[in-house]
Amino acid sequence: MRYPVNTLNITQGHHQGKCLDMGWTVDGTQNQPIYACDDGVVYSVENQPNGGNVIYLVHDDGKCSCYAHLSKIIVEKGQRVSIGEQIGNMGATGKVSGPHLHFGLFTSANVRYKNSTLDPFDYLEIYEGQAITDKTMSNYGDKIKTHQEEEYEEMEVCNVDEEGLVVRDKPQGNPTGELLKNGTKVKVLATSNWTKIDNGKWVYSKYLK
Repeated sequence: MRYPVNTLNITQGHHQGKCLDMGWTVDGTQNQPIYACDDGVVYSVENQPNGGNVIYLVHDDGKCSCYAHLSKIIVEKGQRVSIGEQIGNMGATGKVSGPHLHFGLFTSANVRYKNSTLDPFDYLEIYEGQAITDKTMSNYGDKIKTHQEEEYEEMEVCNVDEEGLVVRDKPQGNPTGELLKNGTKVKVLATSNWTKIDNGKWVYSKYLK
């Protein structure tokens, strides 16, 4: 999972469970972009008295991420998003003392602000091109992980009919319209009964070797 801001400026650590506040930074823009922390689907778009404009994403592994106090939302309920895709802008809607992103990570979309909140530090990583403020590094550097590119296994599509292997947007999900022919080689990002391949797409594992 990727941190949802380009410049990580943590202004408040664990609160309301283990949520993080990521504050405004001077980077030449008045509406700093907020990005999806991982592949997933927009579960809901809400306007809350305290949270202001809020987005909840449900990810392919079932976890749910929350993005609150946004000044602008650019996604819709039910929309599929990819890791690092912009979903809105940082703001000061709801009950706040200044513009920031309130970010939470939960075991499912039904948990929200209860005590079973997941610790974002355990899952989020800094990707190439992202920056960290000196103050954040000083206060939280021992908790912040850097993403390491993995060497992915390459597998070959086999034993499919003339039309090809159906590519889906998630395990048992909707077809993307892409079909892979026998002999096509794909990079494997994760696998069990279903295999995650390039660009966060999925195919049924029995047709790979």
